Amino acid sequence: AVVSTQSTGKSSLINAIAKNKIAKTSNTPGRTQLINFFYDKNKRFFVDLPGYGYAKMPKKQKEKMILMIEEYLVKRKQLIKAYVLIDSKVGPTPQDYSILELLNESNINYTLIMTKCDKCNQSELFKTTKEIEKITKDFLVVSSLKGRNILKFDKMIMKDFKNR
Repeated sequence: AVVSTQSTGKSSLINAIAKNKIAKTSNTPGRTQLINFFYDKNKRFFVDLPGYGYAKMPKKQKEKMILMIEEYLVKRKQLIKAYVLIDSKVGPTPQDYSILELLNESNINYTLIMTKCDKCNQSELFKTTKEIEKITKDFLVVSSLKGRNILKFDKMIMKDFKNR
């Protein structure tokens, strides 16, 4: 499952890994409001969860969406791993820490994926990397736009699927 706050490039990353435009992208944060399921050409099953965080929507709807995300992560027996996307320029948000706490409490394997590394300078990337290293050593820095570490991420996913 791919999970993150809004504007981390979830759909773009899924498309880069699949080498096909299977997930709809948008410039407007919060467009993904349902759990979306995709198969790629390697018959891998991707789950694109709605972004948690700042979407412009009524509070009740936002609460329902967060509950839907949490229930999916905790109750989905077939879940192999969660890939938690963190915007390299922004770094981990309070919402990211909440999701990580849920994953840890539920014993769900996850890897942090720092996205959009092409959008920040070296200083910002260094700062975010140091913040991520305080959380885990299991992370990867990627850029869907420039293709940075997309192949490495793809191989990581293939290994995760084979090891299930």
